[in-house]
Amino acid sequence: MPSRNEASGGRIRFIDGFRGVAILWVLSYHLFYRWNSIVAFGPLVSGSPLFTTGWIGVELFFMVSGFVILMTLDKCSGFREFLQRRWLRLFPAMAVGSILLFTLCLVMNVEPFVRTSVADLLPGLTFVDPVVWQTVGSAVHSGTLGSMTSLGFTFWTIYVEVAFYIIFGFMYFWLGKRKALYGLVVIYFSYSVFRYLVRFAVGHTSLLFLGPVLNIANPLLYFSWFAIGALMYIYWTSRGKTSIIMAVVMGIAALPSILVSLQDTGTNETAAIAAAFVIVLVFVLAVVFEPFQVILSNRVAVFVGFISYPLYLVHESLMMSLMVRFHELMPRVPLLVLAVISVSAVICLAYAIAKYVEPSMRSVLRRIITLRRRAYADPARTAEPRRTS
Repeated sequence: MPSRNEASGGRIRFIDGFRGVAILWVLSYHLFYRWNSIVAFGPLVSGSPLFTTGWIGVELFFMVSGFVILMTLDKCSGFREFLQRRWLRLFPAMAVGSILLFTLCLVMNVEPFVRTSVADLLPGLTFVDPVVWQTVGSAVHSGTLGSMTSLGFTFWTIYVEVAFYIIFGFMYFWLGKRKALYGLVVIYFSYSVFRYLVRFAVGHTSLLFLGPVLNIANPLLYFSWFAIGALMYIYWTSRGKTSIIMAVVMGIAALPSILVSLQDTGTNETAAIAAAFVIVLVFVLAVVFEPFQVILSNRVAVFVGFISYPLYLVHESLMMSLMVRFHELMPRVPLLVLAVISVSAVICLAYAIAKYVEPSMRSVLRRIITLRRRAYADPARTAEPRRTS
């Protein structure tokens, strides 16, 4: 069971610490490596394995989600309540972040972060991957849907998360906790085999229709990472050592998702695989051993973990747009100084969203949902009572 220094205010501090580590790692990847063609820090910085492998912070987020989502499911009475809680968790920051990104990036006009179509707001606000919208657009011959893209480059992981919520949540309430977890593992391995067979048969014209299916089902490729987190939550609550062994096995089995991501990132394969195994090992050790939890529970990591969701949504496009404009205005100022200014501005914005905007929006939305539920439950209650003489 959790010890006193692991939980605070209903939140597990070292899990928040993991979120903080994950977002800082992803942020450093975007700042120092991914957009090196736009803002070049030089090979000494951009070539560091610490930054080139930062995209693996996303996989760390997925493990954290697996842990937290299973914990949330244990607290929910049904699938509807679970989905409502997740929507209330995700939507406020996504709505505010999307509107801010669309407006500010349009004003700053820095390519490739500009989005000129209002329709590009739709994938984020609905949590539906643009690939799905594009497929629908092709089917109904809609140019707007067919050309739709995400407002933020990082949004793709939110679509993966939502797919996991729906599939795992449904299995949890239909099959039970253990069978749902087994189902998660089966889905991952089944999709991995399916993906391999489709790639192998890509030359056969009769199988070309499987390409769109593969793209739409792509979130399943990352289910191994969620399974690791869920397995470690089971250990956290029951202390069964079998869960640790299974988590490590799933960490090894997650290799295909790393290899797929390597195609887009251009990272050194050895460094990426080593980093992936390290985060699995550290995650397992942190759940098992309290000294790791104490280290991750430091104030900086926990604070960044608290603002990690809005920071994740807005940091890439806004941070890099600020970097470009600041460099144009102050070309003699060292890039690292401009980086500190840009990152600080984005962190302040994320804090304002997490601390003030999200809770206010969530409270309003929760009241609306409650009122609508009462109205549907008892329509007569909302009607004016009839007076009798």
